[in-house]
Amino acid sequence: MKYYIIRESTNLKVVGHFPQSIHSKHNCDVWNEPKFIEHHELKPIGFDPIVSNAIIHNNAKLTDVISTSGMGFTRKLIISKKLKSILEGSRHANLEFFELSIIKNDDYINNYFILYFHQSSPQFIDFKNSEIFLMNGLFDELNKLDITNFEEFLIESQNI
Repeated sequence: MKYYIIRESTNLKVVGHFPQSIHSKHNCDVWNEPKFIEHHELKPIGFDPIVSNAIIHNNAKLTDVISTSGMGFTRKLIISKKLKSILEGSRHANLEFFELSIIKNDDYINNYFILYFHQSSPQFIDFKNSEIFLMNGLFDELNKLDITNFEEFLIESQNI
């Protein structure tokens, strides 16, 4: 079985400016609105959450994956309607799509979606050929874990 990674490009010839999104227009109180998408992770949402609009740099090109950063897009991708159609045709489980508009030069551009994963799949990791580390945050490595299969991963994750 083949696996693919979908990620944002950093190639300026492809994207024009990196990141393509330079700001966000939030459509609610992002800290206190429970329906804001940022307050949901790794569980099905089951309703249309409130999403932000990505404000795109004037020099950025509109691609099938829009590079973003910041509140509203944490661990989420903005994808085109074309890419959404491809993903829907190949995998249905654990994905939800929420429509949003991106803003470029004060114009609202439709046909973009937030790709939301509501379940991770660690059983697909090749543990024998991977190095697994216990981390404190993003950058502070505590120690390397000796994990060689999914069952050991489950046991170790319960001990953390």
